[in-house]
Amino acid sequence: MSTSGNNPSIGIDLGTTYSCVAVWQHNHVEIIVNDQGNRTTPSFVVFNDTERLVGDAAKNQAAYNPINTIFERHEVVAGSGDKPKVIVTYKGEEEFSAEEISSMILAKMKGVAETFLGSAVEKAVITVPAHFNGSQRQSTKDAAKVAGLEVMCMVNEPTAAAIAYSLEKRCRLGEKKNVLVFDLGGGTFDVSLLTIDGHGHVQVKATGGDTHLGGGDFDNRMVDHFVREFKKKHKEDISNNVRALGRLRVQCERAKRIVSTAYQTTIDIDSLVNGIDFSSKFTRAKFEMVNMRTTHRSLGAEELLFLTSSGQAGLTDPVKWLIAVDFALTSWRPSQASRSEVKTFKDRNLIRAVASRSSQQSTVHGTCGNVFERCEYGKKKSIDEVVLVGGSTRIPKVQQLLQEFFNGKSLCQKMNPDEAVAHGAGILAANLSGIGDEAVLGMQLVDVTPLSLGVGIVGKTMSVLIPKYSPISIKKEDIFSTVYDYQTSARIPVYQDACGILSVSARETTTGINSAIKITDTGNLSKVEIDKMIKDAERHKFEDKEHMIRVIVYKTLEDRVYNLTAKLKDYNVRLSLIKMGTSVEDMIDLEHQIENVVEWLDDNPDAQKGKLDDKNAELYNICTHEKLSFAAKALLKTISGYE
Repeated sequence: MSTSGNNPSIGIDLGTTYSCVAVWQHNHVEIIVNDQGNRTTPSFVVFNDTERLVGDAAKNQAAYNPINTIFERHEVVAGSGDKPKVIVTYKGEEEFSAEEISSMILAKMKGVAETFLGSAVEKAVITVPAHFNGSQRQSTKDAAKVAGLEVMCMVNEPTAAAIAYSLEKRCRLGEKKNVLVFDLGGGTFDVSLLTIDGHGHVQVKATGGDTHLGGGDFDNRMVDHFVREFKKKHKEDISNNVRALGRLRVQCERAKRIVSTAYQTTIDIDSLVNGIDFSSKFTRAKFEMVNMRTTHRSLGAEELLFLTSSGQAGLTDPVKWLIAVDFALTSWRPSQASRSEVKTFKDRNLIRAVASRSSQQSTVHGTCGNVFERCEYGKKKSIDEVVLVGGSTRIPKVQQLLQEFFNGKSLCQKMNPDEAVAHGAGILAANLSGIGDEAVLGMQLVDVTPLSLGVGIVGKTMSVLIPKYSPISIKKEDIFSTVYDYQTSARIPVYQDACGILSVSARETTTGINSAIKITDTGNLSKVEIDKMIKDAERHKFEDKEHMIRVIVYKTLEDRVYNLTAKLKDYNVRLSLIKMGTSVEDMIDLEHQIENVVEWLDDNPDAQKGKLDDKNAELYNICTHEKLSFAAKALLKTISGYE
């Protein structure tokens, strides 16, 4: 594999449920397929006693090994405070941090790209939800470092989608468009307002979102619905049966996809629990009824933000009104089924985080309602295009409500919602690498800070220095007076408003004395922790390679013995061996020895490579035993694949 300095940079959409990787190649963006031939890869990690699986293989085993399955990893990316850990059974019991889980998925996507490109990949643009705070962004950077990637840039998911849109539907020179990107993915919800023009400028005007709202919430409500239905029909409560819930979740996700294109489907699960089969018809109307609150959470946000920004609400305190409506529409509480699934992470901090989700979600309308506060937009007609991003935007009810809100405006669905974010990240990676066509190289991106930054003053109030929606990067200065005369020191609290790493300096104007500090979230990893994780990642990579070699050796030996077993039952093969001088007694002895190898393989599925090599040599000796003629040996070696 080439490791030259000219290796291409990639764009990675590190999604909650699925991830996608893209690269600029042959004058266009190429979405890279994985080893299963799929253009997106499940963001799943599964552990067992002998191996670690990531991607499609992990998701395929999730229903049968739910205790050691990690998915929707955004739920475990620490915002601040205690760092959640995931405890799994992997060669005993092992703890993994959220960053380590993310690094495994990033390493998988890095490997997918390297296989496709035939060269090492060292640099990447990585996307994150628009409303990720600074700690969560830093956690993602740390994860990339552990995965062996240098982060060229971190870009918000809807911004990346807008970049893709701007190149796909290039504006005429001088033309300016206001674009709303509605991004409803598997685990996060973002709304961004941007302007694009024919000069390659992409400017973010405002952004907002909810890092705990996505397609997984639709699945959760369906699971809760069928848990109640199963209990009503069969008098069995499966809300604490992790394996049954895992199997049910798989079917719910499948049903959700089907009723997004068809009217009806059936949930069929054999022996869901205690030998009881479960079958239930599920229609699109039922899906919409079950998920009514969830769709209002994502779409109600848009309507309410326009009402408040255009002054139509007629309320003295629109924020309180937004929160009140949100409580009425989305009074989410974790059901027994939801809590049971969380227990698979075996971490109290995670359980507390999910249990408190209802209070966090009550702010979603207020958060999105503020998107337009500092923008020129106040009327729906000012939006030229509404771009749908994220797999959950395929849900017909989501599209219907969004289109009705924009007075029948056609929604832009020309980009693949699963790939649009990775597509934009790939373009940005090319731009930062100095490759691409004129449009790519001429692109300029201006993003904004979604939260305010300031310092504490008298009365424990915050004096905002950098308002939210300020373009990044930015530097602001202000002068403050001391409370009392002749003060020799001052304590200056710096409020990050839950967002970011920033540098702050203070200077006393009369003496010129300076003091500076670089503020980082204490919840992030230290260099020692990152170095340890890199070593652990290398160990896991080595173990994965060793395991793969062992699997190949095992399968090769298995193929040989089963080919021999099958062929020796063939009349023509037996006749040939007899004509070559093999006696009936030798034939029976040959079959008996091969059967012993078959039994050994069945009894030792986890045998180490050394033992497998010994058994392979034993099989070779069986096929080349001195009692056999030269011709018989040649035939058996051909059948078994030794020649």
